[in-house]
Amino acid sequence: MANNSYLDKAVSDYLLWLIDTEYAESTIYNYERKLIHFQNYIGSGTDSLDAILSNENIIGYKRNCRHKDCTVSVWGLARYLYRQGKLTELPRRNPKNLPIHYETYLSDSQTNGAISAQRIHGCRKTLQLFSSWLAREIYKLQKLRIEQVDRFLNDISKNYAPETMQRHRSYLRGFLNWLYQGKITKRNLALLVVGPPQYAATKPPRFLRADEIKKLFVVIPATPYEQRTLAMLNLAYYLGLRPVEISRISLDDILFSKQEIHLPTRKSCNPITIPLPATAIKAIAEYIINVRPESDSRKLFLGLHAPYEPVKSVTVCSSITAWMRKAGTPGSAYWLRHTYAQNLLEAKASIFEIKEMLGHDRVQTTSRYLKIHITMMRKVLFDEAI
Repeated sequence: MANNSYLDKAVSDYLLWLIDTEYAESTIYNYERKLIHFQNYIGSGTDSLDAILSNENIIGYKRNCRHKDCTVSVWGLARYLYRQGKLTELPRRNPKNLPIHYETYLSDSQTNGAISAQRIHGCRKTLQLFSSWLAREIYKLQKLRIEQVDRFLNDISKNYAPETMQRHRSYLRGFLNWLYQGKITKRNLALLVVGPPQYAATKPPRFLRADEIKKLFVVIPATPYEQRTLAMLNLAYYLGLRPVEISRISLDDILFSKQEIHLPTRKSCNPITIPLPATAIKAIAEYIINVRPESDSRKLFLGLHAPYEPVKSVTVCSSITAWMRKAGTPGSAYWLRHTYAQNLLEAKASIFEIKEMLGHDRVQTTSRYLKIHITMMRKVLFDEAI
């Protein structure tokens, strides 16, 4: 293989990051193979990473490569290096830029992790559709009204499947919320973007029983990864947090002296400060003291290999699932969220209180979590004493 010291180290660091972020082994193998081909294409030399990962080089490699999707791994490498500050500019697949507000939103979302690298391309496509539609209809972004947003969604709906339209609405909500937070628009239109009614959930929520919960907390963490996972597990079970909310927690959000945690960036955009159980405080403190790497990042959960980036929600999901499998219990991180909702119900909390604790926009969403009251069902059907 041809040698370029800058590129060799960059590829090695990127692959280690993929391992730490717990990408699938098949994905890591595929990326490694294609990045070796890219290294051979670049050849030896002392060019900087900016020169190596230029649009011209990536496009040229794509033209000369016989493998399908050969540049996916190269774009991933470029995004990784840009986030690390090792590229001064991120090469673009589409050289045509969106208007300034759209580009600023995409850049901010990548920087703060609001949109994952895997989803940023889809978000850009949605915003391109929206920007083109507004220009065609001669509507100004600053004077946007919900009627216009609804018209846009209605106009494009005939071209996309319901699942794709759901993603369009999700991406658009994020952008509209950003416009409102930045005082670009006077009203938060994100709260008014709704999809067609769903008359039945495709899958009922899944919960853990009391004996299964006990199994989770008798497992003793044997590795730094498991020590980190135990802290995540406590937040998922005792607070019902979504994986993405866990990934966004910062050190500044945890108020140890008050035994509280502040959640400023919930999915519903409604910040909340809630008590933090002693068990969770202990797990978080042990992780910070014994495992968390030294870093300038203020995020709580970091990768355990250099460059110690904040973890993504996919890492939270896979880590908790692996812990549950080791404990011999079924389920995933979202089972813990559903179980949290059930525990609140059994403690006689009202559905409106549960809605606030779960961070839902609408009571209808909360009601989906509460269709089955496990304790009461077992008392009635099996005459069990719980």
